[in-house]
Amino acid sequence: MLLLASVFALQLNFDRAEIPTVETRVARTEAGQFYPLEKGFQGDKPFGFALQPGAELSFVLREFNANCLHNGRIHLSTEQQQQLLDASATIQLSATYALTEQTCAYESFDWQGEVQVQATPLQDDLPVTPAVTPLRDAPWQPQPQQQQPTVYGWAQTDADGKLIAHYSSQPHIAVPAYSLSKTFIAAAAALLIERHSVTEILALSIASLIPECEQASWQRTTLRDALNMRTGHYHQTTASADESAEAMINDFFLVTSHAEKIRHACSYPAQQSASPAPFVYQSSATYLLATALQTGLQQNRFGELEGLHSDRRLDQLLYDNLWDPLQLSPLAYSIDSTKDARAQIWGGYGLSLLPGDLVALARFVQHDPMELGFAEILARPDLATPVPGNESLRYRASIWFWQDPASEQWYPFLSGYGGIIVVFLDSRHLYYLVSDQHDHRFADVIRDFQRWQTELAP
Repeated sequence: MLLLASVFALQLNFDRAEIPTVETRVARTEAGQFYPLEKGFQGDKPFGFALQPGAELSFVLREFNANCLHNGRIHLSTEQQQQLLDASATIQLSATYALTEQTCAYESFDWQGEVQVQATPLQDDLPVTPAVTPLRDAPWQPQPQQQQPTVYGWAQTDADGKLIAHYSSQPHIAVPAYSLSKTFIAAAAALLIERHSVTEILALSIASLIPECEQASWQRTTLRDALNMRTGHYHQTTASADESAEAMINDFFLVTSHAEKIRHACSYPAQQSASPAPFVYQSSATYLLATALQTGLQQNRFGELEGLHSDRRLDQLLYDNLWDPLQLSPLAYSIDSTKDARAQIWGGYGLSLLPGDLVALARFVQHDPMELGFAEILARPDLATPVPGNESLRYRASIWFWQDPASEQWYPFLSGYGGIIVVFLDSRHLYYLVSDQHDHRFADVIRDFQRWQTELAP
């Protein structure tokens, strides 16, 4: 258990207009760690701001309307830190800051300067957080194929999913989830609602919940189709062709309102292809799913969700029923949404995490303690849809499968933009890596893990 030494109300004034002035609360433990007590990000444009746990005052900037993160630190001298601990009234400190690690495939900043820190002692409670062991002390030392990843590590559980150990190269750095959000937000919410509703919600049509999808063909497209990237509405089946098209970037990712995003998501034409529809990866399909789920909650279309802390908002439903039981960090309470009155959850991206959060959510998927269906999905690669043009890849309900050509074994994994991966190595081990080099390789890590397991065998 982390013991509390002191809690402060902080006001932070940076010398850059891009970084918002922040008023927040932070605890300092007897072990010398700072721990933020506010949930989510403050500010919005051009960056949201959140503090992170760490030996120094660490922070993260989140790009407006995107998922890029820029990590930084406020440097307090030993004398200044002691001043904080001894403070019985408000004190003013002048410190320096610098951006340190950044996870953004298309942009980085070399920012440093001065920040004014005003600290007022408070009385408050500090939550308990799971311990993370430095990767250098791990019994297995995975060697990523990627050069200079932002963070990587692995975790081991017991047969029931209880965490035995988590080893991380940088346990306090904030990372974007990008398309891992498709699993942790959209898929988790859909399966959670389906599990607790008398209605088979995934069999409902997109058109029945999203009036903007006016084409008659959307009546035949279900929420399950959107979850599986098999809506039958697309331009090209070539890998990532629709996802990286100029129209997707300009008319979906870069726009800020729900009206604009849903207009693009509904605009894909129905294709006269063989039934069932082929796999075509589109983040807009996940947006359709998230929109349908949030609309269904708001209009009470799913009936009474017995056994759930139900809410009319998709993010709050997840916070109450998954985030809180998993004891995720304050940073994770930051699911992003459109910048309008509807504040529609994106669903397919927009989640920011600490490595401990990433492991907690991945363990939840791996062991499926609420019996949502994740366990069956992971165990049945034969039911996943083949990816056109790649016989070794399959996809189902936001989860990818890769077949090792040497062993012909299928490995489930999660994948995110820029170079983010979570690999389920076996029923008790998972590996993760976050980078911004567009490099998603992990075959060598799997084979190294197998060698380590063989060496441990009696």
